[in-house]
Amino acid sequence: MTEPKNSIICPVCGKTAKRLPIHVNPLYRCDECGFLSSDENVVNISYGDPRSASLSNLYPHEFILYGLYPTTNLSEKQITCPSMESFLQGLKIQDKDLQNIFMRNYSGMAAYKMSAILNDWKDSQTLWFNGVPYNRYSDEYTELITKAYDALFETNVIFREIVLPKFKGKILIHTTGKDDRSDTVLTEEEFRYQLNRLMKRL
Repeated sequence: MTEPKNSIICPVCGKTAKRLPIHVNPLYRCDECGFLSSDENVVNISYGDPRSASLSNLYPHEFILYGLYPTTNLSEKQITCPSMESFLQGLKIQDKDLQNIFMRNYSGMAAYKMSAILNDWKDSQTLWFNGVPYNRYSDEYTELITKAYDALFETNVIFREIVLPKFKGKILIHTTGKDDRSDTVLTEEEFRYQLNRLMKRL
C-alpha cells in the first residue's frame, strides 16, 4: 500500500509520520514516537533544547510594555514582563489588578505551569488586558499580541541584537504548539508569524 504524499513511514517505529505544514523542504513528524525528520535550515523551537530555547516564549527575555494603561501616573503607564509567556498567560485573567501582579511577577515557566487552571476563557473565547475584553478571533486581539512582540523587540536588546539575528533565514517550527485558536492563546502559526515578522525588522 502506498502512503499518501503528505506522509511517510517512520524509520523509527514504522508508523505513519505526517508532513508538517511548512511550504518548503518536506519535514515529517511521527505522533507515535516523536521522530522528526531533520534539515539544517529548520529550527524546532523548544525551551528544553539549548539550541533554540532562546526563541521560546518561556525564556526570561524581560520586556517593557509602554502606554497601554490609561492613567496619568507615569509608573503605571508601563508594565515590565519577565517573559512573553508571563504576558500571554496573564491574558487569561479578567481582574486587572491580579493580572498586573501575575504579568509582573510570574516567570515564563511559572506562568506556563499556571495555564492549566487558567482555562475559563475557553468558554467565552475572551481574553483580557487591563480590564478590556478581547475576542480570541478578533483583529484587536491580534494587534494586542503584535504590540507585545514589538515591545519585546524594542526593549530587550539581547533578544533583538543577539538572539533574532542568529536565526534569521531559518525555517521556524514549533512542534509542541497547538493549531486550534479556540484552545490556545497563541497558535504555532501565530507564534512563527510574530518571530518571522520581527526578523524582517532587523
